[in-house]
Amino acid sequence: MNTVKLPKACKIESAASKDSTRPFITTPFFRDGRLIATDGKILASLAIETDAIPSELEGKKLPVEALKASRKIGGSREETARLTLTTDNRCEVAGGASYPIPDTHEGAPQVPRVAEIVSARRESNAPEAFCVTLDVALLSRLSEALGSSALRLVFNKEDPKSIITATPTTGADAFGLIMPMNI
Repeated sequence: MNTVKLPKACKIESAASKDSTRPFITTPFFRDGRLIATDGKILASLAIETDAIPSELEGKKLPVEALKASRKIGGSREETARLTLTTDNRCEVAGGASYPIPDTHEGAPQVPRVAEIVSARRESNAPEAFCVTLDVALLSRLSEALGSSALRLVFNKEDPKSIITATPTTGADAFGLIMPMNI
């Protein structure tokens, strides 16, 4: 049995695909000591705490229902959710609830190869990168105000802390401004 701890604040399954015709990306999975979820457009990668040897978890999937149930245990007092992966391919949470781990046997949908995607990640100190911190709730409100679910963000490359211009991709003659956050 392997125990896995995850931050309760992270709902990694939100990044997984909801498209049942793509079952290999509808469930978060372990890769390189991390829990990963993707829908093909976004990818979320979460560091995990575990007593398992990383190779024992490699490629295993975590049922979304188990993730949700594990966050409810202990209420807001606990910052981490705990799950136990059993040798008979089940995922257990405190209180006795048990969920089958999706099949990873031959012929079953496999987890995606994400190494190439993850290698494109930029660290904040990379010479070709600059960082801007945004309040996504404000960005969502601005998107709604401009009537577009997609916004083109224009940054000042000389000053990443300056005001950011947002224009809707709908072609409307509109713009918005958003302030980066100080952290």
